[in-house]
Amino acid sequence: MNIDLTVKCSDLATVEKRIIDFAKQDCIGTYEHWTILNTLNHAYSWKNNALGKVRSRLNSKEAYFHSEKPIDVINREYYESTNDYSKTQTVEIIDMFLEKQKVLYNKIRGKETSKELAPLGYEGTVFDYLKYDLIYHPINHYLFYAIKNTEYEVFLEVEKFIAENRSTLYNDLGIVDLKGMMDKTESRIIFNRSYEWEHDDLYINIKENTIV
Repeated sequence: MNIDLTVKCSDLATVEKRIIDFAKQDCIGTYEHWTILNTLNHAYSWKNNALGKVRSRLNSKEAYFHSEKPIDVINREYYESTNDYSKTQTVEIIDMFLEKQKVLYNKIRGKETSKELAPLGYEGTVFDYLKYDLIYHPINHYLFYAIKNTEYEVFLEVEKFIAENRSTLYNDLGIVDLKGMMDKTESRIIFNRSYEWEHDDLYINIKENTIV
């Protein structure tokens, strides 16, 4: 396996800390309208959940990909337990997670293609499972946050991460499919402000996958 998720997670953590500073901090979040801190803590709740499942599988314990609880119930529980976290607490969570993730990844190193170490019911490898929950899932939320709140600097930071990893994590696609994540008004606000990307192939691919 040529990709070290500890490195990629560290790179993403740098982006996450930057978007905290770029994002608006003057709004009060609700479950229906998350702030940037709500969004980050949602992502890290799921990241920690993923580590816990793989840790259980390493110890030959049962851990299932699909929970008995509906996703919305889980998400609400995560929100309620983290909705008052400050910026300082959130940054601490990011830093602590990187250490926990490094320890876990060292235990599966050389076994990334194992399906037995993935949660029961997941059809792919343990690497694919972790890649989704530690990288893809958070990125989709950060892009969605930026689009819903028309925060161009946040959007641009996340897209830079995608561009830098397009030939490894994204298998040369270089994009996240955003169809269905925003309406035409939201997408045009983002892309009308993206004039400096007008001739960039990454920008063109994203635009073609979002605006009908």
